[in-house]
Amino acid sequence: MLSRIIAAALIFFAGVLAPAFSYMGDNYVIGPGDVLEIRAWNSSNPDLLVVNPVGVGVVATTLIDQHAVTVSRDGRIYVPMVGAIKVEGKTIAELEDVLDRGLSFYLKGGKVKVLIKTPKTIKAYVMGEVSRPGMYGIPDGNAEELRVMNFINASGGFTALSDMGNIKILRKNGSSQEASFVDLRKLVSKTDIEQNRMIKDGDTIIVPQIYNQVYVLGLVNKPGPVPYVQEASIADYIAQAGGFAKVAASDSVAVLRGNPSSPTVIKVGMRRFFDWGKGVEEVSMLPGDIVYVPQSWYANFGDLASILIGFRDLRNATRDLATPSQWRIDFTK
Repeated sequence: MLSRIIAAALIFFAGVLAPAFSYMGDNYVIGPGDVLEIRAWNSSNPDLLVVNPVGVGVVATTLIDQHAVTVSRDGRIYVPMVGAIKVEGKTIAELEDVLDRGLSFYLKGGKVKVLIKTPKTIKAYVMGEVSRPGMYGIPDGNAEELRVMNFINASGGFTALSDMGNIKILRKNGSSQEASFVDLRKLVSKTDIEQNRMIKDGDTIIVPQIYNQVYVLGLVNKPGPVPYVQEASIADYIAQAGGFAKVAASDSVAVLRGNPSSPTVIKVGMRRFFDWGKGVEEVSMLPGDIVYVPQSWYANFGDLASILIGFRDLRNATRDLATPSQWRIDFTK
């Protein structure tokens, strides 16, 4: 009688406590690397199934879970009294149904419960203009955590030269590869969450470098990037940035080129260019150049820290490097 009461109590607490230890819902999709906890019981036997026979023993049972089994690389598990089962791609509910039917001869009037003891890790390569390129993994189970921005954050975030608008995601599709693109500028500036795509195991995220823009910063009406156009002049780029602001020092414009921490500085006197259209040595612009327009008639370019701090800071670069459509003007017309 006492044994029946104990058995009934174990069954009751198994039913009540099992969901509390489950990380995922019944719709979680099982895959290689998942550690499953499988339990089966009925009214006469509170612990019918042992899926890990290595754990059987006085000492071993304190160290090894007799009910835990890891999904193999080929997506299979072995369950005594049922055999090898292909579980990859099945939900928890579907696997419980398979086990219930497989154990039906031994489990008269019983129940099977599958928990995710340790979720598999979704791994993706992050390459290009991020702080720490490499392979990164995020535990499966919470869809909101498996998005492209989370993997980029795991790699240390964007560099100052990241092209946030053309991020490529490569995904295996059988023997071929599919490529898709996302624009994370829209996520940052317009909260377009559709751009923050879901990442699947084995994806490759490529963050390219910006090569096709010139940055016009300082005292112009619309500071920011403008598209690079071969043979366009400094005056063209300043015009596309809205022209000089009222207090701009037009005769102390500088082109900053190369490493932002120690750039080459080319000073250009634009006042004569705008007044007479001649008498100024034109500079051949290159992709990535920075046109800086200072405020005062006197500009000290020896210390560029204050000029480039917004460009070098990731948060400010995210704002400054956004490219509104109105800046995309065809210089060839």
